[in-house]
Amino acid sequence: MPLYINLSSTFNLFLDDNGLNHLDFFESKVAPLISISPQSSNYFLKTFFTLAITNESISNGLAAWGALFDNNLNDTDKYVQMNKYIERGNALVEATSTNDKFDSFVKLAYYLILIGIQVCAGDTKHWHEYLQKCVKLFKDYGGLSKFLNDFTFSNDCKFLVSNFQFHDIMSSETLKNGTICSMTHYNDLFKFNKILELDNYGIDPYQGCIQSIYLLLGEIMNTYVALKEERINLNHLLNESHNSNPDAINNLRLSYFKRINEKITELDNKIDFCQPNQNQLNQLSYEDQANHLKLFELYRITCKMYLFLYIKQTQPISSEIQNYLIKAQTIINELVETNLVSSLNMSLLICGISCCNTFDRQNLNSKFLKVYEKYHVGNVRRIWDVVKESWSRNKNGNICIDWLDICNDFGWKISMC
Repeated sequence: MPLYINLSSTFNLFLDDNGLNHLDFFESKVAPLISISPQSSNYFLKTFFTLAITNESISNGLAAWGALFDNNLNDTDKYVQMNKYIERGNALVEATSTNDKFDSFVKLAYYLILIGIQVCAGDTKHWHEYLQKCVKLFKDYGGLSKFLNDFTFSNDCKFLVSNFQFHDIMSSETLKNGTICSMTHYNDLFKFNKILELDNYGIDPYQGCIQSIYLLLGEIMNTYVALKEERINLNHLLNESHNSNPDAINNLRLSYFKRINEKITELDNKIDFCQPNQNQLNQLSYEDQANHLKLFELYRITCKMYLFLYIKQTQPISSEIQNYLIKAQTIINELVETNLVSSLNMSLLICGISCCNTFDRQNLNSKFLKVYEKYHVGNVRRIWDVVKESWSRNKNGNICIDWLDICNDFGWKISMC
């Protein structure tokens, strides 16, 4: 029986009949759709749903998420119902102080739920405002480590921090400003202290057992931000009408290109030696292991494409990028029919930007259609729009298109989750 029916007397205190029906859709449809973990570690249910039993704001948040997917409603009514429960939840959570650590826990969970709702709705603004609320909460609390310590590194708490880290790395704003939290701190928590491998945490619902490659993607994006600023300053000097000291400028150029080559070598080696979490892989069935390993290889290729497109500034039409594109599309074809379909967004974006001819663009277009059919969320449409705009701006694939520029021109902040 659905949990909400078994606990209906509790939820009746918080939700009306429509809210209870939406909550059913969250449990039966939303949580399985967005999670790539087995049921045993689906923290959208283990953490969020359990918390909703005793908390009204969380109940309203999950009802809003369920309303967005409620098959009994038309598109207009879905958003009407979704916004109704968001308004109720917002009023409740903003009236809550953070004097108690549990109140902070509830607020963080609620903000992360609202991020998930807005991303699924295809929002290009409000999800990031809730991410900034998470940032302020962590700062006021004393940081990620203190938050984890105060809750004795409980699995629920680790899920909230991992959830935040994932949205941080997968944000378009990260390509503009770098990750909100330093990758050194993330690596300390997840790579060196291995907090997701302790206390039977299981498989992370967003990152599966391949968090290591997402952490590396964050490092690549931070490197891009630092080098891009340097490149802009250098180009400004090169385009001045009068250069009084050409030798000094050429030395700056040589120094810059040296750093580029060093970073490419360093990061390329890290990509080659990166491995999925074997302890977590061992918790999966043979078939699920094979799929998660394919997803890991897809993101390994995605990292390579990021590295060469954005740091080395390699043309998409180059044989190097095209080789990666063909391999990535093959894996996407194999994963689109699996429960890992929700993890394909970032790879679809980078593959899309790398398509330079009618053949590849038609193929990728069909992949977007398949993904959207299986993973019917608004965020896929937004990414699709960015890809199609890149094709308009780069007819033959002979220039490097920065997808962040497209987002900025559209006035969008996008999450790749």
